Amino acid sequence: MIKNWLVLQIAGPDNLEIRAGGVDVRKDVWDKIDTWEPFGENCHIYSVDVDLDENEDDCVEMLDTIKQAILQAGVRMIVIDNLMTAMEFSEESDLNKTQSSFMKKHKKIALTYEVIILVIAHPKKTSRLAGSKEIGKEDIAGSSNIGNLSDTIISYSKPTEANAAYDREIRVLKNRWNNDYGVDEVIETYFNDASKRISESKVFDWTFGWKDFKESDKKQDDLYLGV
Repeated sequence: MIKNWLVLQIAGPDNLEIRAGGVDVRKDVWDKIDTWEPFGENCHIYSVDVDLDENEDDCVEMLDTIKQAILQAGVRMIVIDNLMTAMEFSEESDLNKTQSSFMKKHKKIALTYEVIILVIAHPKKTSRLAGSKEIGKEDIAGSSNIGNLSDTIISYSKPTEANAAYDREIRVLKNRWNNDYGVDEVIETYFNDASKRISESKVFDWTFGWKDFKESDKKQDDLYLGV
């Protein structure tokens, strides 16, 4: 699923086939992207599967995999999508404690190895139901330490204004690097549903280097961690 979404965005809307119930990347385009060396060398996908063995800790396994990717593959940016599915907790009462521990461990990795760790977190249900309410730091579902331990918080949502001329809005809710803990300006963006691309204009047809990549270049088969 993750790889499919990435390839959709890399391919762009001009290289897709719309069908009933979904969208496909044209096979010739998929094959070319799949053999595109920068994509294979720089993108490592790790999937956390449901583990029926209660004696094993998936979070520890993921932390070890992240360290391995940093030290062996030179990965500089890690995206965890999403926070809830990346951790385990036995009861609802464990949630805040587990989230705090999760964030602290990943914060330590980010500081130790000087990498960026981007954690996707959903807003509270009440915030989503409100619709017209602007999402703030306090609307992150779960422990307050999710926001407290983050250096930067960015929200991405549908417009809060009715009949807005754009599709999505981005807000910087916290930016510790500039001592700026809240930016009121809304970054207006547009969303292309087929390719999942986000743009500040209604243009989504930019290209990447895969179009000029030679088909004869050797395919890297061992570049994904636990697909």
